[in-house]
Amino acid sequence: MLSFNEALEVIGASFLTPLGSEKVLFADALGRVLAEDILAPKDSPVHPTANMDGYAFRLEDLGLLQTQGLLVQGINPASLQEPPMLKPGCTFKTFVGAKMPIGADALVIVEEVQEQAERIFLTHKNGKYDWIRPIGSQYKKGAVVLAKGDKITPYGIGALAEHNQVFVQVYKRPRVGILSGGAEIVEVGAPIEGVRSVNNHMLKAMAESLGGEGVLYPLLPDKQESIEQAICHAFRDCDMVVTTGGMSKGDFDFTQHAIANVSEIAFKGAKIKPGKPVAYSICAKDGTHKPLLALPGNPPAAALTFYLFGAAVFAKLFNTPYAPPFQEATLEEDFEKHEERMEFLACAVCLKGGRYFASLRPRAHLHDGHSGLLVLEEGGRTYKKGSAVPLLLHYIF
Repeated sequence: MLSFNEALEVIGASFLTPLGSEKVLFADALGRVLAEDILAPKDSPVHPTANMDGYAFRLEDLGLLQTQGLLVQGINPASLQEPPMLKPGCTFKTFVGAKMPIGADALVIVEEVQEQAERIFLTHKNGKYDWIRPIGSQYKKGAVVLAKGDKITPYGIGALAEHNQVFVQVYKRPRVGILSGGAEIVEVGAPIEGVRSVNNHMLKAMAESLGGEGVLYPLLPDKQESIEQAICHAFRDCDMVVTTGGMSKGDFDFTQHAIANVSEIAFKGAKIKPGKPVAYSICAKDGTHKPLLALPGNPPAAALTFYLFGAAVFAKLFNTPYAPPFQEATLEEDFEKHEERMEFLACAVCLKGGRYFASLRPRAHLHDGHSGLLVLEEGGRTYKKGSAVPLLLHYIF
C-alpha cells in the first residue's frame, strides 16, 4: 500500500500518450486545454493610449497650462482611427482608450482642470500627468498571451477575442468510461427501492469539469465475467476507464479481480482516509496505453480519489504538470487525530481578512457552499487552534 505522494509519483511516471489536438472556434473553447502557445500578433497597444479621460498636451507646455491655460484644439474620441496632430500651446480633450495625439506626451485628468472660453486651466497640482499606456505595455509582439497547457477561462476567451484569435488548437477531451454497480444499486428514476446510483452521475460531472467527456455505461452486475467484458468494452470506446465499488474484501467484490485480469495494476491501495481501496492500472494494447482508476463505492471517497488521482491522470493526457491545489487554513479549534493514515477531513471554511479559517463544528458536507477538506498528515497527533493546515477547497468537487 502506497502513501498519497507515492501513488501520485506512480501516476506521474506511467507511460501515457498525450491525446491528439483539434482546432475549435475560440468562443467554443471554454474549459478546453491549449495544445499550443497563443502569441500576441502585434504590440498591444499599438499606439500610446489614454488610460483616463483627460486632456492630452505637450509636457513642455506645462508652464502655460499652469499660467495662461491651453487652447482646446478639439476632441479625441476612442473611435478615431488616426490620431490628430497637436499644435504647440494646445490640448485635445482625450477619452479612455483613445490614441494619444501626435506630439502629446502628457495627459491631465478632467478632474484636475477647468475649461473656460475654449481653454483649460489647472485647478490641482499633483504633478501626475502620465496617464498613458505606452506602446506594448500590455503585450509585446510575440509575447505569450496564453500558454500551452493552460485551461481556457472566461478571461482567456476575452484575451483570444482581444487578439483576434478566431481558432485555437486544443487537446481533445479525454473520453472517460464510467462503470459502477453492485446488486444493491438502482439507477436514478427506477421505480424500485434501493441505493440510488450516485457515483456514475457524480463522476461524469467531475470528469467534464476537469475537461473530459464522461461516458455512462449500464450498472454492473455482481458477476466477474460480465465486469471484465464491460471494462474491455469501455477501454475500446474511451481514453480512460473509471470503476466504483467492488474493491474491498466482500464476497461480491469482483471488480478488483476483473481489473487484474484485463490490465496491469500499478498500485492497489493508498494510505489515505477516505479512499484506501483505490487502485490504478494500465491497459496496453495495439501500442496505446490507457489508464484505469478503480475507486471506492462510498460517494465521498469516490469523489475525493477521482479528483486527487484522476486530475493527475488528466494532466498526463494533457501533457501538463500536476500538483494538488492545496491552500492553507487556520484552525478555529483544537482536535485530536487518531487515524494513522493521511486523512482528508470535511470542514466548514470561511474567508476572513484574505485568509481561510476552518472549523469542524458543525459537521460539514462537500456539497455545502462553504466547505473543504483539511489535509492531515500520516500519524496521530494533536492539532491546536490557530495552527496552519493544508486545505482542499470544496469547489473542485
